Amino acid sequence: MRIHSYRLCIVCAVATALIAIIIALAGAPEARADSPAGFLSDVAPVLRDNCFSCHNTKRKSGKLDLTSFAGLMTGGVHESTVVPGRPAESELVTLLTDAGPRAMPPRDKCTPLPASQIETIRKWVEAGAKPDAGLDPRADIARELRKRSTPPSPPGRYARPVPVTALAFSPDGRRVVTGGQYELCEWEASTGRLTARIRTGIERTTALLFHPDGTLIVAGGQPGLSGTLAVYSMATPGEMRNDVRFLEGSNDRKVLLRQLHDADDCLLAVALSADGKRLAAAGADRAVRIWDTSAGPAVAKSLATYESHADWVTACAFSPSGRYLLTAGRDKTVKCFDIEKNEPLASFPEHQAAVQAVGVFRAGDRGVSAGADNRLRFWTFGSEMKQVNQSPQQRGEVLRLVVDPESGRCVSGSADQTIRVWKGDGGTGRVINDFGDVPTSLALTGDGARLTVGGLQGTVAVYDMNDEGKRIRWVAAPGLEAGAK
Repeated sequence: MRIHSYRLCIVCAVATALIAIIIALAGAPEARADSPAGFLSDVAPVLRDNCFSCHNTKRKSGKLDLTSFAGLMTGGVHESTVVPGRPAESELVTLLTDAGPRAMPPRDKCTPLPASQIETIRKWVEAGAKPDAGLDPRADIARELRKRSTPPSPPGRYARPVPVTALAFSPDGRRVVTGGQYELCEWEASTGRLTARIRTGIERTTALLFHPDGTLIVAGGQPGLSGTLAVYSMATPGEMRNDVRFLEGSNDRKVLLRQLHDADDCLLAVALSADGKRLAAAGADRAVRIWDTSAGPAVAKSLATYESHADWVTACAFSPSGRYLLTAGRDKTVKCFDIEKNEPLASFPEHQAAVQAVGVFRAGDRGVSAGADNRLRFWTFGSEMKQVNQSPQQRGEVLRLVVDPESGRCVSGSADQTIRVWKGDGGTGRVINDFGDVPTSLALTGDGARLTVGGLQGTVAVYDMNDEGKRIRWVAAPGLEAGAK
């Protein structure tokens, strides 16, 4: 398979979204003919799906912010965006129905709204353009919609495999947890047997890690619409069905311990300091957020937010001391932040392409990054960042990497379906060619003895890092996992 033939699939499936993303515009519900249109139920979803990208708090095209009811009614350049009871005089309705250059959404960039949705908005304006009872006019519409939404249930049996965009070994190394459709799945690492399913309500899980206290930190969301950072306990007994433990992680507070952050776009990366006292999360909103987790993630306290990247933040990693945080971005840079001084320190621009992975070695203030330039670059960090070595150019983009702090090795996964083990100085080591899928997630056990890899086509494999002939492989989709080998 040629690389360009599946690149678009990688972009859509890997929520780190490595080069670009296609966000399918979700069809908004239409008001019933025999009932009045409601703002949150009928109008707000149309605005969210079609208008927020240009008319938001940061980018007020036409000086118009549509992300709140107050912003909609205040208007922008045209103060009378909505005239209650008079749709013919409302600029919103005029722009939606215009066939000329003033049409919204712009005809050269977007598909016109269906006539039924325009009619819904017109009827809402005609009926008085009223907000829902109890709605704070200044409230963020996207968040209000998320509060009221009910995520779909995971399928009982998967119709097809889904990309494994995040996975992690349990602290004892006996289980592998993978992201699924609105759920997490737990598998026996030695056999590939499904042991537990945890409903999360998160459409796409993009990052997983265990805290030293045993809780599971999960990041993900719905691209372009929502992002979630949550803390789960997997110690709850749950309900047993056919030898599989089912946990309700969307509303059972014994399972969902805390939702740490609710974002307007997908979160793509998480990192934890070696002592477990600091947590970082970042994503498509370009922000990097830090929490104090010294008392545990369930009672974490927000410490800082950085917005130094010009595009999505795709990966992050703490230095061994926890003082520095290294972040990778689609803006073609790796950045270094001093957490103690709460300030950005340096930037590494040598990739000249989207950077999709970053890792830090235990000794010498050294790190490694990789991305769309098909190379791993090794560098030092601190008040400045300097490249000290680089790998040969790979046949495909480097999508993921993970560093083993014990041995000083790092492992990379590339779009050419190869997995490579590198020495800390950039020297080459073992090459794994039998995965048979595009690697979209990587994780090591705490001692670095085993590696697990997740793939674009739902493949999961566990490799013994000291025995090249030892491997187990299965499809991480309930109902399709039979035949692990």
